[in-house]
Amino acid sequence: MSDFLRKFKGLFVTGVNPSATEQSSEASAEAPQAEHVSTASNHTVSGITPQLSEKFTNVLLEALDTNNQPGLDYLEFKQSVQSLSKMNMDDQTRFVSAFTMAHSMGATPEKLIQSAEFYVGILKEEEKRFSEVLVKQNQVQIGNRENELKQLEQLVKDKHTQLEKLQTEIAQHQEQMSKNREQMSEAAQRLEQTRQDFLASFELINGQIKQDLQNMKAYLK
Repeated sequence: MSDFLRKFKGLFVTGVNPSATEQSSEASAEAPQAEHVSTASNHTVSGITPQLSEKFTNVLLEALDTNNQPGLDYLEFKQSVQSLSKMNMDDQTRFVSAFTMAHSMGATPEKLIQSAEFYVGILKEEEKRFSEVLVKQNQVQIGNRENELKQLEQLVKDKHTQLEKLQTEIAQHQEQMSKNREQMSEAAQRLEQTRQDFLASFELINGQIKQDLQNMKAYLK
């Protein structure tokens, strides 16, 4: 920041120490990247209180300084008005007194007004540049996340659908397992009954044959 700008800074921002450390007075294009990005979003952001930013103040004053018109213009006139602020004068008297000095250096009301409007235009350009960068940052920091959020929401929805399907399939499998157990139990019971029935018939006939064998051995000589 130039010496002129350091001296001039206090004219616009009450209570600003002109010698305070400027965090970013060299790259105005970088100014919007990290601060207040959320204000560009369509989302409602609550609990935010606007605060005067030295960073952005320096950027705007730097733009005015860079485009400072040659000769005595609004900026120098503003400085003259400010220098009279400690005197017991109302605004009109200060402006008239400062203009009296400026007039002797070739200033006219028209030139001063045109000069002030020129600097308003400079600030508007900075606002436009800031808004453009802010829109890009909004896309990067919010827009992309919104797209990712939509994708995640769809994934969650799909997973819920899959989960419901799996739960239905699990219930069906459990039901089938229960039926299988029941059928296995019934089959085992039938097989055991069949085995017992066979053994009963086997013992009956086998017992009779064995008895006949004993009788034949005993009686047939």
